[in-house]
Amino acid sequence: MTDRFRVVPAAYVILRRRVGDREEILLQLRQNTGYRDGFWATAAAGHVEDGESVVAAACREAAEELGVAVEASDLAAITAMHRTAGNGDPIDERVDFFFQCRRWQGEPRLMEPHKSA
Repeated sequence: MTDRFRVVPAAYVILRRRVGDREEILLQLRQNTGYRDGFWATAAAGHVEDGESVVAAACREAAEELGVAVEASDLAAITAMHRTAGNGDPIDERVDFFFQCRRWQGEPRLMEPHKSA
C-alpha cells in the first residue's frame, strides 16, 4: 500500500470591524521569518498543532500573535485553499483555512515584534 498524501494545515484569522462608515481590516507586515518577509499578511496565522482543530488553532494564534481572545463561535469560515510548490517536499504541501472575526476581547497589539512590524 502506498503512503497517503499529506498536507500541512494552517489557520488564518482576519479581524474586521466597522468604524463609522468605513470597514477596517487588521494586517501585519511580515519580517525576520524567512518566509514572505516584507509582505502584508492576515492579522494572525499559524500551523495547526498535533491533536488541535483548525478552529482551536485560529483562536490560539489570535491570542499568541495579537493578545486578543477569540471564541470559536465568533469565527466565520471564509474559504480554504490547497497550495503546493510542486517540488515533492512535504513541507510545501499546504492547506490553508481562512476565518473572519468581527468580535473579540481585548485590544489587538503586536505580541511578536521579532516576526512582524
